[in-house]
Formats: sequence, structure tokens, C-alpha cells
Amino acid sequence: MTTELEQLVATLDGLRAGVLKKLAGLSETDAPVTRNGTTHNLRWAILAVIGETSRHAGHADIIREQLDGTTGR
Repeated sequence: MTTELEQLVATLDGLRAGVLKKLAGLSETDAPVTRNGTTHNLRWAILAVIGETSRHAGHADIIREQLDGTTGR
């Protein structure tokens, strides 16, 4: 029997594999993104998503630390 965590990890691995497969066929100029009137390339968009994800994960960690009193180390 698999645990809920194992199922979540398997789902995330599948999603990651799908994203990597789609990205493999693109060049930096295939998916321009316009933000605040400035057009950016695919590399910029991917790095922006990574940065936002890490910030939100950090926020969630701060909230968890406040709730349970541990630092996660």
C-alpha cells in the first residue's frame, strides 16, 4: 500500500516529466511573455516561476514554524 505522501511525490514526478518533455521542444523565443509592457523570453518566464514558487514555499515554512515552534532543521 502506498502512502498519501508517496502518491503525491509520484504525481509531482509525473507532472515534472511532462513539463520537461514540453520544454525540450521549445527554444527561448518560442514562448514570449509580456509583463508590464516588456517582452521576455522563455528562460525569463521559467526563472520567474521558480522564484515565485520558492518565495511561496518560504512563506508557508514561516507560517508552519509559527504554528509548531520548530525551525525545520
